[in-house]
Amino acid sequence: MKISWQLIQEQARNKGKEQAGNKGKALSSEPEYGNNPDGTYRATSACQIPTGINRNIPYTLCATVAHESLPQPIVTHIKQAAPQIVEPVGFTPMPSGNILCSVHFSKFYPRDILIKWVTIKEKGPELKATKQIIQTDGEETFDAVTKCEIPREKLQHGVRVTWEHESLALPQYRDLRVPEKEIGSVQPSSVPSLEPRATGSATGSAGESSAGKKRCQST
Repeated sequence: MKISWQLIQEQARNKGKEQAGNKGKALSSEPEYGNNPDGTYRATSACQIPTGINRNIPYTLCATVAHESLPQPIVTHIKQAAPQIVEPVGFTPMPSGNILCSVHFSKFYPRDILIKWVTIKEKGPELKATKQIIQTDGEETFDAVTKCEIPREKLQHGVRVTWEHESLALPQYRDLRVPEKEIGSVQPSSVPSLEPRATGSATGSAGESSAGKKRCQST
């Protein structure tokens, strides 16, 4: 059995860089083989996405399985694009005295995305938030807008927005904090300076590469 992986970046197609017959960038893969109880065999293959790939631009992983028992190879396509935050983050004062924070994620694929809001200082329950998934006509990718109404004192100490998506090897996060001197002067749709403003993996190592492995199993 032979299992091969290839990566095709959609930007290359749009710019006419992908010529006829070009199957994309070949990815290295070392299949792992095993035995099934019934005497047949199984194989699992994983590929590493190169760190130089811009994961915010839609790309497709193609896994091809070839075996002498197959009349033709089996080809599986996995399309992905990593979510990215649209700046600026929104802060809107509410009549209750709380601040409505909104974060916009753009151009990710596939549709499902898990978003959580929590306070940084207090290890309390997850904050209640809304999420709206948007798909513009003619676009294959998705956007998401999440909003969370936060008491001013909690926003002063900081809140963390964490998101998980199939295109990411690890959950990512953004820390939001409004300095105490600006808590009483937040204007609708204004963006105070965030101190600190951090983006990274949920393990706390900001800037860590999100490159991950994709697996294909055949029995």
